[in-house]
Amino acid sequence: NQGVVNVECLLGNGLGNLKLTESVDVVVITGALPYLPLHFKDLLTANGRILSILGSSEVQQVTLSKNSPVGFESTPLFETTTKMLLRAPEVERFIF
Repeated sequence: NQGVVNVECLLGNGLGNLKLTESVDVVVITGALPYLPLHFKDLLTANGRILSILGSSEVQQVTLSKNSPVGFESTPLFETTTKMLLRAPEVERFIF
């Protein structure tokens, strides 16, 4: 625990029906998603944050999203490339 006493690490499949007994301050998603599914926002406290890797192309963005008094805000931090999470939601493709 390296002297950190106010942290509880929970491991689970957030793409499944992850049920928490209370809201959390931080969610870290460690694989890529094409977009941030809405149910992740429901896991957060009023000032909660989500660190995620978003995008379905060759280049993805590490994004910090947070609840704020004016709504849910997302800020791209940097670009990267990683594998999609298993069972990640599909993005609808436009076909002529």
